[in-house]
This record gives sequence, C-alpha cells and structure tokens, in this order.
Amino acid sequence: MLMAMDLNDNSYYQSIRFTPDGFCLYLNSDNNTELCKLAIKADLSKDAVMDTQSAFQKAIHEIGFDTEKETKIIHKSDFFCCAPRGVFDKEDCINLLHFQNNNFNANEQITLVEHLNQEKMDLFFSVDRDTYNFFNSTGIKHIDSCQISELIADAIKHTEAVVACNITHTGCEVAAAQNKELILANNYCAGNTEDIVYTILNIAQTVFDTNMSEVKFLVYNANLEIKNFCLDKISNIQFK
Repeated sequence: MLMAMDLNDNSYYQSIRFTPDGFCLYLNSDNNTELCKLAIKADLSKDAVMDTQSAFQKAIHEIGFDTEKETKIIHKSDFFCCAPRGVFDKEDCINLLHFQNNNFNANEQITLVEHLNQEKMDLFFSVDRDTYNFFNSTGIKHIDSCQISELIADAIKHTEAVVACNITHTGCEVAAAQNKELILANNYCAGNTEDIVYTILNIAQTVFDTNMSEVKFLVYNANLEIKNFCLDKISNIQFK
C-alpha cells in the first residue's frame, strides 16, 4: 500500500475524481491537505468494464482505501448551470446544458442535480452515461460546487452591486449579487481574454439597473493579460 501511516476514521476522507482518461484516487486530511494521490488511466466505457474494474480494485488496494468508509465521487465538467431551487425541472436543465454546449447529448449523458444548501441553489451538470453506470452512483458531486459556493458567499457579503468572477481554463464562473441577495450564479465558456471580460461586463449590464461605475467586480485567478484588459475596461475592480 502507498499509505504507511495509521489513519483514524475521522482524520481523513477519501475521494474518487473522474479525469478525461480515467480517474484519480485521493486521500485528504480533514483540513483538505492531500495525503496521497493515485492516477489511473482507464477506459470507463461498457466495452472495457471488466479490465477497468480489475484496475480499479488494484488501485483501491494500492492506495489503501477503506471500503467501509464513505467515499466522495467527484466529477469535473466544463459545463454546468445554477438556478434557484425548484425553478427548473429536469427537462429545463437539459435544455440549459444544451444551450451552453452544442455537443451536449441527453441520450449519452446523465443530468444530475447537486443542492447548494447555504445558497438555496441547485447546480446542474452532466456525466457521461458509461461513467455513471461504472460507478453506479447517484451521489456524484461536481468539483466546482465548492468553488461556486465560495464565489456566491463572497458576492452576498456586499450590499452594493457585485460581480464575483473566477477565471477557469474554459472561461469563467460568475456570481452576481446586490443587497446581500444572489441574482445569478453560472458558468460561462469564453475562448480568450476579450471574451471573458466582455462576458463579465455583459452580465453586469444585464442584471443591474445601475451605472457600471457603481458595480464592484471581484476577479479571482486572473493572469496578467486579463488583469490589464480588465483595468482598461473596469474602474471598480479588485483582484484576488
């Protein structure tokens, strides 16, 4: 086994995270410090399920997973959307995901809902049907649920109009709030710096009935190019 230390049941958690070419097994301490990680290249399609099951069981033993302990199953998709709880039914969610991604195919993917309890929002995302069937789980969580929750929590601290934005490799995640109330939280695909900044500005102009100089922008994980472009277009901005 990779883990040589004895771990108390309550001192760590274990998780499985999907990757484009397989999955990763993680052991993390209760303060989220990574203790151990094992990446496995595998085909999760039904045609290779026997070989993948064998590799999966071997990996579980090698990293030292406790099969009696709860395991988080975490998925990362480039497209997800958030909405106030109860506003959309499943068909609406499928339409929203298709609007964000023209390649979305409801016949090949399973649409899942994760509750963001503190924000009273639902996060909708899709999982490849073969991957879903391999893990046979309805408890799959989206890796961005924590990130968007933190973004929302930061936005609703303020009484003024706020747009909080986290830059990602595919675009940006955005939460907009005013008077400490959430107005919008979503994921947007943008191909370059200009698209990202204009997406943020367009959201602010759409959801707020106020002068843009009165809107506060909080931008996370921006590179130098994005920072310079933002500073050229936005006056009230803070980088984090």
